[in-house]
Amino acid sequence: MNRKLAVPILFLLVLCTFVACSKNYNISEGYLQELTEKEFEDKFRDYNILQLKYSDDYISKTVNIDSKNVGGLVCRDDDIIMADTYDNRLIVMDYNNKIIKKVGKSGNGDLEFLSPMDVAVSNNKIFVLDSENKRVQVLDKDFNFLENISYSAILESLGKYIRVVDIEVDKDENIYLSSVSGEYSKIMVYVASRKKFEEIGNNFYGSLAKYKDEVFAISRVTKMSDKKDSYFRVRTGYNYIFNINPNKMTLLGELYFGVMPSGVVKTDEGLYFMSNSYNSLMYFDNELNYKYSLLKMEDLDLDSYSYLSKSEKNGFYLTIPNKNKLINIRRKG
Repeated sequence: MNRKLAVPILFLLVLCTFVACSKNYNISEGYLQELTEKEFEDKFRDYNILQLKYSDDYISKTVNIDSKNVGGLVCRDDDIIMADTYDNRLIVMDYNNKIIKKVGKSGNGDLEFLSPMDVAVSNNKIFVLDSENKRVQVLDKDFNFLENISYSAILESLGKYIRVVDIEVDKDENIYLSSVSGEYSKIMVYVASRKKFEEIGNNFYGSLAKYKDEVFAISRVTKMSDKKDSYFRVRTGYNYIFNINPNKMTLLGELYFGVMPSGVVKTDEGLYFMSNSYNSLMYFDNELNYKYSLLKMEDLDLDSYSYLSKSEKNGFYLTIPNKNKLINIRRKG
């Protein structure tokens, strides 16, 4: 099996009917307990399907860009930076959908990328997840190279192909990296004060988000303890949100069972994310109650991972890598 296709195939194979959340799942300080198939099915029978409702306050528009596969993105005050995963560069666009510049090329040198997956911003610096080079490239606000931070030692010690897909950076420039590969189920943290990577959490597969300089982790699947094949040992299931720092993950609450959040944005009013299981862009309030969906995506065969960013000027920007789509979702008026 092509390893790059393994994760999308994994989630398509394990999708089942989706239901509301449980208070019985054993979690403490970032440890997500494995469940047997029987435990999962026993809990599964107790839940109800989440009934979707859609807001009439939003409109969406597909934005045409010169890319074969756009990945993660981040909205700044005056522009949007996107990881062009296929062509190994960054694309910078203004809020009139005009391309300002393209940064980088294929390679392993400075300002060279191999499958850049995601982008983050902190302290006027740009952090690029240069996935196939197994490093984070740090640039200044004007895209001048500053440094490379390699995480290859952790992945090479595992002896397996792991694709890291998500990056966030806190106010102290600690870098958080997440993978959705079945073989790796922790969060890598580059601790800036010690200039080294640590690992936190256990059995975690999911997304990262930043809000007011704090970083959050949102799980999207449940690990199955009786699944031996590494590609098939997780199932769509329990979804939790944690506050994370270089030392630990602290549980804040749980979302509905089976929503499979990706591309999470945290705001003053709550959480927004793309639910691949429900094919919709969802909004949950600060008490983690489902309120409504902003956008229905039933006509798309969604990738297992999508990216979402919110601008102050023009609403949300959603990328769907396997469909090479960039979608702007904003309030009417």
